[in-house]
Amino acid sequence: MPKKSKTRMPKSERVGKPIPIFIIMKNVLFAIGFFLMCATANRIQAQEFELIHIVLTTGGDDLRGGNSAYISLNFLDGTSSDEISITDNTSVSGSFGNNGMIVGDLVVGDVEDLSNVKSITIRHDGSPRKGQPFDTYDNWDLKAIRVSALTDGSGSRGVNIYNSRNDPDHRNFVDRFTGDVRTVTLLKQ
Repeated sequence: MPKKSKTRMPKSERVGKPIPIFIIMKNVLFAIGFFLMCATANRIQAQEFELIHIVLTTGGDDLRGGNSAYISLNFLDGTSSDEISITDNTSVSGSFGNNGMIVGDLVVGDVEDLSNVKSITIRHDGSPRKGQPFDTYDNWDLKAIRVSALTDGSGSRGVNIYNSRNDPDHRNFVDRFTGDVRTVTLLKQ
């Protein structure tokens, strides 16, 4: 059976004809839905915070007493927060011994928008300790790390910034810090 061809009304004849109400309503509802979706996405990401919650797990090589580990946040504009000591922070508890776990909340200053965070950097300073003539550079295994932003209403676990369990490259082991490898930068998830 041959198809019937639709003939379009010439534009000059369509001018001034009413547009069916269901087409208008469909377009209006689509626009409202799109606006709400964008506004909700921005509201979720545009969260201020000044505390981060960290959970670190040391691997088979501990962080020797007297050595240090630091964390900083890196932002999309190329700037970074000040380094915050993990090892010398009174709000951190746990052990840097072999297979130990470290948990705590750290003040990073006022971060206006979680979506501006690009990555985190962990830095290890395992320099030989003063007064210890037989010390060499201390190595440290960082087996796992989770960093969350503690925002209003985010609860005690916060909003994820980075979790090594979600990173296929670092799921089982984050990094081994040595005299040659002193930092690791991990992209926000």
